[in-house]
Amino acid sequence: MFLFLAATATSYTLKLKETRIDEKNRKIADLKNEINNLDKDTGALEEDNQAKDSDQQSVAENTNQNDTSNTTPTPPATQPPPPEPDPTQPPPSNNTVVVTINSAGNYSQLNITINKGDTIKWVNNDDRKHWPASNPHPQHTNYPGFDSGGINPGGSWSFTFNNKGTWGWHDHQFPSTTGTITVL
Repeated sequence: MFLFLAATATSYTLKLKETRIDEKNRKIADLKNEINNLDKDTGALEEDNQAKDSDQQSVAENTNQNDTSNTTPTPPATQPPPPEPDPTQPPPSNNTVVVTINSAGNYSQLNITINKGDTIKWVNNDDRKHWPASNPHPQHTNYPGFDSGGINPGGSWSFTFNNKGTWGWHDHQFPSTTGTITVL
């Protein structure tokens, strides 16, 4: 009796699995048909677009050949002239100031005055990581983007200052190291 029940359960399980496989195979076949139909639709659309392009080109050619009216050709589009620089503002200088961090962790400059558009490059010659960043510590939000994320020993990081003002900064790794950057 037990063997009969076990065989019946196994047979039922196999039929159930076969039914599920058949259902999945039907779904796969339906999806393949949908894909084929979409491919056919896409091909038909591409043919329609090519025919329209050809028709438009023929109309344009015929119009140009048959048009005997006195028309003035349209000149090519021109770009507007670049805006004139503001004579009251000095142009950005685009200089680079190099600040070194020595082996004792001291910065060569803490308070720096630069022009708008100048870049400061920090070079870490210390054997410890340093992290110049905008105040306040630890958010670094006073000057968005001014956050080196850390400069490994032997590495460097540069930042271009395009916003005028006086900006406090600090070394995130050593927050007692502070300074200001004045952008004119």
